[in-house]
Amino acid sequence: MINCLKKAGFIVLLAFLSAGSSFAQQIEEVKQVSTGPLTGTESQPPVEMATGLYQSGKIYVVVIVLAVIMAGIFAYLTMLDRKVSRLEKESK
Repeated sequence: MINCLKKAGFIVLLAFLSAGSSFAQQIEEVKQVSTGPLTGTESQPPVEMATGLYQSGKIYVVVIVLAVIMAGIFAYLTMLDRKVSRLEKESK
């Protein structure tokens, strides 16, 4: 069970890292659009809602809320794993 929890933690870590790189890429796209016209390398301009969230700074609130939700899920799974492990030891 602990091994499964380690794998889940690794997957969550990879998800956060990939989301971070995608977040940085989106910021670069917003900077390119705000500093000049499209150069033709981009297939489409960024979503207007996302651009508005970046400009107003509300995107950070969204990211923090998602991080808190993910931390809560991870904490709940950790607590559940400990309870199951304790019950497995008691049943033996």
